[in-house]
Amino acid sequence: MREYLDEICTILMQKYPSSAAFSGGRRLRVGNWYRRFPETLEDFEAKNAFLDALLELESRGIIEARWRRYRTGEEIEAIYLDSAEALYGFTGVLHPRGASQQILDHLQQIEVHEPLSVRLRAALIDQLDADQAITTELFKVQGAGELQLLKLLLDDLFILIEAADPDRTRSHTIRELSILLFHDSKRIEHILGRTDRLVGRTLGASLSDLLDLKRSYPETTCALPGTLQFSERGPWDLSSRSVTLPLITVSEVLCYRPAREDERILLLENKESYYTAVHRLHLQPDGLLSGFHGFVYLGGFPNQADAQLIRLLAASSVHLSCFCDLDPSGLLIAQQVQKIAGGLVDLRHMDLETYEAYRAYGYELIPSELSKLARVTDPRFEELSCVLSATKLGVEQEIIPL
Repeated sequence: MREYLDEICTILMQKYPSSAAFSGGRRLRVGNWYRRFPETLEDFEAKNAFLDALLELESRGIIEARWRRYRTGEEIEAIYLDSAEALYGFTGVLHPRGASQQILDHLQQIEVHEPLSVRLRAALIDQLDADQAITTELFKVQGAGELQLLKLLLDDLFILIEAADPDRTRSHTIRELSILLFHDSKRIEHILGRTDRLVGRTLGASLSDLLDLKRSYPETTCALPGTLQFSERGPWDLSSRSVTLPLITVSEVLCYRPAREDERILLLENKESYYTAVHRLHLQPDGLLSGFHGFVYLGGFPNQADAQLIRLLAASSVHLSCFCDLDPSGLLIAQQVQKIAGGLVDLRHMDLETYEAYRAYGYELIPSELSKLARVTDPRFEELSCVLSATKLGVEQEIIPL
């Protein structure tokens, strides 16, 4: 029975901090228990152990069990959390509001001077005051030991921000800087891993971007027929050669000069599709493949180097098109490309007709991927979004001929 007690309590504690009950609203209700524990439908001993666990929690005043057909102890419909305090007391886990108060007190004691530190500390304090940060990964602590580790993490986070001025971060590798600040070669990586997304949600940019602390650097790959004009090094005729440019290089480009007035460039999400297209392009005597004179490889959501190149191409008046996977991420990538380009980017094969032609070869979309459809706002994807939501199948770009 203890195993079911632990699992039921864990599920309730996962849902409670983000529920209306946490802020004093209606009670937390959790259903679908037989989907969570399907063995209880067929295994008599498992069913009895599960029901005994429910009755034990109910006797402690932690939950109220709602039974189907009003037959107590037979078939559960839903569980209502009656007392969060009793739940956390029974499990020995810190109540999230008590943990947040300790974190809040600790933040208020940290001295900060740099503008970024001041902004971040103030924002975190405001969120904790309003109970808005309680569900973030950073503040999920279960015991006194985890709470102490979190306080140390916050101390080191602000030590890093106070010390990491641009000249210093550019003069040292991350692990060199980590040794200088913390006598631990991987401490900065740990700090970034725990706080990067939290800072991004709080300040609008990740900590690694704000402090220029990265272990991988953005670069863009392209095969373009025109010329890159650099500020000091003069022109570079690409002649449709496939080149990879780091951000530090593409940032020095003043403009892109097309090789022809009607130049058409296609942005591709998939690496294999990109290299296949470039190989076939080089075999064409007229330098034109399926209506395109050049290609750019995205490899997913455009990074800073990709974005810089896209802006250069858009400013040069070349005709841009985009061809991505027919799945939620692919739609979001194409949507982001259009935003970066500052105008309409044509779509290649990103339509319902193409999707239906290749749906038989699609792959199953997991719930976290399907949830991204809520962020697709481009009206050109309205029909495709609805179909993806209904079929729960995505189609990869590389199976569709260019």
